[in-house]
Amino acid sequence: MINIKKAVYFGQPFLLHKSEDFFVILLEMKHKHTELKYLFFTTQLIFCVVMLFFVNRWLFYLLNTGLFTSTTWNITKGLIAGLRFDLSAILYINSILIVLWLIPFNFRANKTYRKTLKWTFILINATALLANSADIVYYRFTLKRTTADIFSYMGVGGDFDKLLPQFLKDFWYIFIIWIAMVWALIKIYSSIENSLFTPKSDNGIAIKNYESENSNQKILISKFCPKTVSIFYQCLIFIFAIGLTLIGMRGGIQLRPINILTAGNYAEGNMNAIVLNTPFTILQTLGKQELKPVHFFGDVELNSIYNPQHQTLINNKLPDSLSKKKNIVIIIVESLSLEHIGFFNKNVSNYKGFTPFLDEIASKSLTYEAISNGKKSIEGIPAILSGIPTLMSTSFISSPYSGNTFESLPTILKQLEYQTAFFHGGTNGTMGFDSYCKSAGFENYYGKTEYNNSADDDGSWGIWDEPYLQYFAKKTNTMKQPFLSSIFTLSSHHPFKIPEKYIGKFPKGKLPIQEAIGYTDYSLRQYFSSASKMPWFSNTLFIITADHTSESSLPEYGSDYGIFRIPIIIYDPDKNLSSYSDQKVAQQIDILPTVLAYLNIKKPIFCFGNNLLDSNSIRIAVNYKQPYYQLITNEYLLKFDGEKPTSLFNISTDKILAQNLLSNHSDISKSLEKKIKAFIQYYNNSLIYNKMSINTKPSNP
Repeated sequence: MINIKKAVYFGQPFLLHKSEDFFVILLEMKHKHTELKYLFFTTQLIFCVVMLFFVNRWLFYLLNTGLFTSTTWNITKGLIAGLRFDLSAILYINSILIVLWLIPFNFRANKTYRKTLKWTFILINATALLANSADIVYYRFTLKRTTADIFSYMGVGGDFDKLLPQFLKDFWYIFIIWIAMVWALIKIYSSIENSLFTPKSDNGIAIKNYESENSNQKILISKFCPKTVSIFYQCLIFIFAIGLTLIGMRGGIQLRPINILTAGNYAEGNMNAIVLNTPFTILQTLGKQELKPVHFFGDVELNSIYNPQHQTLINNKLPDSLSKKKNIVIIIVESLSLEHIGFFNKNVSNYKGFTPFLDEIASKSLTYEAISNGKKSIEGIPAILSGIPTLMSTSFISSPYSGNTFESLPTILKQLEYQTAFFHGGTNGTMGFDSYCKSAGFENYYGKTEYNNSADDDGSWGIWDEPYLQYFAKKTNTMKQPFLSSIFTLSSHHPFKIPEKYIGKFPKGKLPIQEAIGYTDYSLRQYFSSASKMPWFSNTLFIITADHTSESSLPEYGSDYGIFRIPIIIYDPDKNLSSYSDQKVAQQIDILPTVLAYLNIKKPIFCFGNNLLDSNSIRIAVNYKQPYYQLITNEYLLKFDGEKPTSLFNISTDKILAQNLLSNHSDISKSLEKKIKAFIQYYNNSLIYNKMSINTKPSNP
């Protein structure tokens, strides 16, 4: 009988059919066709993942249609253009596997080797699909595709372990979508592998491995070409495939690889979220230096355009100056969009809002329709208390610059013998607030641990707003005057629960958050009722604002302008300040210099914000909605990509940003371009070179 023991076709066993007492060769394949199988196999798998990403993009749009206001053609164009970004991300994350599939060596046919590659492929792409699927709902809260800063956020404590079960409960369908996609991925992989690598007889019947009943020796046989020819042919295929992979990874053969900004070529505003995918945005921001030094202007010209080094904080808006040290209480309300407050929406027909108490407070306060300097709590807190905006994909708290020397309200007021404390009913350490508060100069930090009563825990984020605000009032009452006391509420956060005893008490509105906003407003009423009976109340300046905005239902709050609109309410129980409000733009980072000006504190300070009490100050607002910087004035919004303006809108008449005026108003865009460039230059260089303070001691008049 013929010796068939070593007749193996380049590591690919050809299997035999047993006919009574002899073996018959049923399959004979030409060498080059076998080698091309690996290329066909790899190509089909990549195409499969691209299609799953495309389906995911459709679901992203269909489940968030209310967040995208555009024509059918623009949406369709964005969905199709996204294939380019999908392919780039998929090739990046599978690049090592592509090499291992196509590398021209015989061990590719090894059963264990192929099985290892299979499950590695499933794991990697299942993770990518999970990130994409999670953003279907997470996008509603951040209004941007998730970037690599998510790892920093998790690193500083984001309560993920507690919130994940609730997230899965509320958005269970996302988990089902992901499971279905992973199941499809596994099935398609097995189908492609079987169709290409399972030999078949002449009549198309698959031939299975055969082992002799009396021996463990496999029967393997085939005709084969000389190895030298085979290796050369495989190397050509390998080089060709790797070349195509590199082109796909960079998004084409254009001069520069595609990046997040490239999405702007296919869609404007928040439509770029449809073009992009989450693995792509994470890869694009992973491990990159957040800021680079910029030098748009020389020092003299720079300071003539914008200068954060305030030598004097003037209070020329309020006619009477203060003769004694005021206490300061800053209340930061979770997700308090301007949209939720009836006082700021009097022009909306039959709209009362969800904050009757804040409406009362606002009617006798300095009020501003302000702009948030970020879209996350971890970005809003340092903006409010330290005057530091987030003009990068990572928040200041979790950035490499968090260890810089910087000035904050606590550090400045502590030098004037103010006691300082920060309150948050969440888990101690969440989002790194405790560490930030220490760096910012707060003497005390009070979290859920210090509250020490689990009966008032909402089961998701921490202590319900009503009892925690009462705790806040009582603890503040023990502080020596003058003091700076700040609280960050939490009940108006997903999952938007309210205590069972209040179910049905507050209007629900069109958004789930609005009932929770009603509960927080009620809790604030109870807080002010208690605080007003305390001896320090009348000598206290209250600032009420938001960390960031929430989802929106009114169209004008869904644009790239509207999604940053928040209130700033400055309330002094001793005075009716309402007549001094103005309609000029304001922002979170304006709070620090405005409070110091209200107190008539004499100190040069470094602060990116503007003094709202100086009628001569230049009033602008800035934020960063990746990949664009936004500069907002009383009348216009300019988008800037780091090199040039991309769009200009008149927000006084076009709050939904429907008409790009860039080509028709070059004089205005050039003026605003200089301002945003000057701001970026000061911001980047000050953070990079640790120059965010003016070390002089403050003094009261």
